[in-house]
Amino acid sequence: MIILRVQNILIMRYFYLLLAGLLACAHVGAQELKRVETEFSDFLPLLKLQGYEMYSFDVSSLQGGAYDISFSVKEYEKGTFIKNAPFSLLFPSERIRSYKKVNIGFSPAADSLKNVTFIVGEAGLAMETLALKPLEGIEQNGRYRTKYAYDIRPFEVGDLQPGVFTPLLLLGSYWYDSGGYRFCGEEEFPADMSSRTLPLLPHYYVIGMTVIKQE
Repeated sequence: MIILRVQNILIMRYFYLLLAGLLACAHVGAQELKRVETEFSDFLPLLKLQGYEMYSFDVSSLQGGAYDISFSVKEYEKGTFIKNAPFSLLFPSERIRSYKKVNIGFSPAADSLKNVTFIVGEAGLAMETLALKPLEGIEQNGRYRTKYAYDIRPFEVGDLQPGVFTPLLLLGSYWYDSGGYRFCGEEEFPADMSSRTLPLLPHYYVIGMTVIKQE
């Protein structure tokens, strides 16, 4: 009788220990979920998906000197230079002397158009519109379908040489390869334009700047 009672007590203790362990595991497995404030950086992937991108460049090395900054755009097809875009934007030295950063932003204007905006602090901003070209060979239900697909890649940057065009950004079209359209290759293109990817691009623009030293 005493032995049976002891066995029952041991069984009950084991049961309680097992139940406590299961409850502890359930508590550990439940994770807390909180709603937090959305930060501006959280919007960047969404903005990029809609065609909005911004790139910044440090020009603080120009402070203390008398330098003008000229922005220009060169147009290419399959690695061959076609022409300079019909505009050149000049920010004179007296307006940029106190600013350390240049911003270049992209925004959609239409399916076949892309805006590029140049911002030099409070010295001013200017926006130009670039014409895009449709992808080649897209068919849907036996009919040709017009579609535009461009990507933006930066160039490697280093020293600024007065009077020398410095490529900063590339706006380039996807190309057709192995049954699909793609834009691959370097994440940063070499500044000397020696990339093997460039001849594959059907159409692209090179956006850059030239530093002009005042005499």
